[in-house]
Amino acid sequence: MDNERNYKINTKRQILHMEFNLLLLQLLAIAFFWKYIPPQIPVFYSYPWGQEQLVDKKLIFFFPIQLLLFLIINYFLSAFFFLKEKLLSRFFIFSLSLTAILLSVAFFKLLSLVAF
Repeated sequence: MDNERNYKINTKRQILHMEFNLLLLQLLAIAFFWKYIPPQIPVFYSYPWGQEQLVDKKLIFFFPIQLLLFLIINYFLSAFFFLKEKLLSRFFIFSLSLTAILLSVAFFKLLSLVAF
């Protein structure tokens, strides 16, 4: 029983390390490519083509900030429900992983469009 609990805690810790590494990778990419990013970047692809899609390049920090908020909220919710509702705790960790991957893909796609 104790080995199973340690395995679950280690798995949870590894997943959180992965998300934290994605966050750091995004911040490093912003720092490295900042001078190559144009003053305005297209973020709102659901708007009609043109000026309405463009925002100031400082809003590229939206992606890492949002990832950090999801990381903090889901980590604490997962820790809160870990002993009471294991399935709900796993759901929070899974949703955090999925969110981190999707935000990272969107971030690097946007960065590849505007910085290269």
